Amino acid sequence: MIKKISIDQLKPGMVIQSFVGNWPKETGQFFSRTIKNQTEISGLKSKGIKELFIQAGDKEAYGGASTAKDVEAALEAQLAALEEDDEEEEEEEILPDEPSSEPFSEEAFTKELAHAENLQTKANEIVAKALEAVQTGGKVDRVAVKDAVNHLRDSVMRQEQALVGLAMLKNKGNHLFSHSVNMSCLLMVFFKTLGFRGDKLATVGTAGMLHDLGMAKIPPNIIAKKGLLTPPERKLVQSHVEATLQQLESIPGITELELRIAAQHHERWDGSGYPRKLTGQTINREGQAATLVDTFEAITSQRPYRPKLDAHTALKRIMSWGKQAYDPKLTQQFVKCIGVYPIGTLVRLKNNLIGMVISNNGRHLLHPIIRVVMDQTGKRVTHGKWLNLADLQDQVGYHIKEIPTPGKKKINPLEQLSR
Repeated sequence: MIKKISIDQLKPGMVIQSFVGNWPKETGQFFSRTIKNQTEISGLKSKGIKELFIQAGDKEAYGGASTAKDVEAALEAQLAALEEDDEEEEEEEILPDEPSSEPFSEEAFTKELAHAENLQTKANEIVAKALEAVQTGGKVDRVAVKDAVNHLRDSVMRQEQALVGLAMLKNKGNHLFSHSVNMSCLLMVFFKTLGFRGDKLATVGTAGMLHDLGMAKIPPNIIAKKGLLTPPERKLVQSHVEATLQQLESIPGITELELRIAAQHHERWDGSGYPRKLTGQTINREGQAATLVDTFEAITSQRPYRPKLDAHTALKRIMSWGKQAYDPKLTQQFVKCIGVYPIGTLVRLKNNLIGMVISNNGRHLLHPIIRVVMDQTGKRVTHGKWLNLADLQDQVGYHIKEIPTPGKKKINPLEQLSR
């Protein structure tokens, strides 16, 4: 049985399952490992770990500790409650000369997906060149970066779900350039929901592409290290923020917004972040939003020191960390933006149809648009139809029942998305 305890309840001999919060990468070595001594516990405390999950026997009690099942159920309930909260809020006013996305349709989405994939590929190449320029002491081609961002911004304004799907399902490896491009796309999608438009939205996208330039100065063997970082190595990794700022300040025309996002995307609400250990509202709103997007993109990507999380689980983790790491209100807005069931999530309906989420569905957070991938008998469907669950709420069986356990024959989400 998995139980959630505070770090003060951790004792030698206990087996750690995982940590609560945005834990430092070097703590990944403790997963599924028995704590040996008090020194290891002190080390975890020094890294800001406050709560964790342990593997406990059925009869073991830890001061009323919740089981992992209870924690997951509570988080699912929090996610479900977001739709009710959303229905009570008034629609945000969109200026007539700054339209939102075009109406969602299968034809429009499919057309935009192919276009967005080309844009993403070109953007990856441009960011890779920018990182190479930083490594070799060359100049970052800001004009090329801004041009790529403008095209991505236009795609976001047409059919944002296409780029969201690509950002979450494609190029999720350990690549600095793909992380930066995905960061750019997701930042623009999120900031669009916060009211940004036009050049201001593009500036946010540029900030996303350039926010990690300083990582090009960090030796690859340290970035990929699986074991515990030494204090000098940890300090070196964290220095990438300052290195990024120095690089950005040398680029003509850099904006204050781009500098803020680069400076604050590792700060945390409770002061556990870096480099300045800012707290609460001392972190600029754009910086707070960037921390959410950066964390989500990172934990849904494979890393040498830990496995990736699926997007739905990642959102639950971010919700659980909200009071510590992020502005709770902004956290809720981010989850609404990505969707309770993010693109690529497999869902089982009450009538036993299994579908893959193709698009978030506005205010209908629990009723996304899906493509059927398996019939009621569990047989794979080659070209499944699209179902808008928001339009089927009154029909029996068309509510989401659960996220099914992956079968032996895994479904490729990106392949389903592009059919």
